[in-house]
Amino acid sequence: LKKLVSLEILMNLIVEVSHNVLATEASFWKPLDISTFKLNFDTGKVGVDCRRWGFIIRNNLGDVVLGEVKQALEFLAPELEEARACYFALSTTIAHGFRTLVMEADSQELTSKLHEKDVLNNLLGLFISDTLSLLIRFNFLS
Repeated sequence: LKKLVSLEILMNLIVEVSHNVLATEASFWKPLDISTFKLNFDTGKVGVDCRRWGFIIRNNLGDVVLGEVKQALEFLAPELEEARACYFALSTTIAHGFRTLVMEADSQELTSKLHEKDVLNNLLGLFISDTLSLLIRFNFLS
């Protein structure tokens, strides 16, 4: 009988916590406007010296409306590959006619450089400069 009581208490606690989590998530998440899309891109090292860039675009319902992956036999440095993946995602997005975006990226360093328009005099700065030239074609919401 003690095990059943403990299980019942545990189940009630799980239900209570679940309701609290759902209520918290509901207060932060709001669906996108119907004309707004969310772009998420990333890069990764594959094997010893290959890289893969990828991105997806989701609509206001969370459905994937566009996605693409590109792979090649070279991997520079992680921050350079993030910048190259960002450029790849944005240029492909432009080609498909998307203009109003919420952009999500893993690299805080890249995001910061793009917001600050921090163009360094090196290879990373070159990719940031090229990406900034694309950004003016979008209406970003965040």
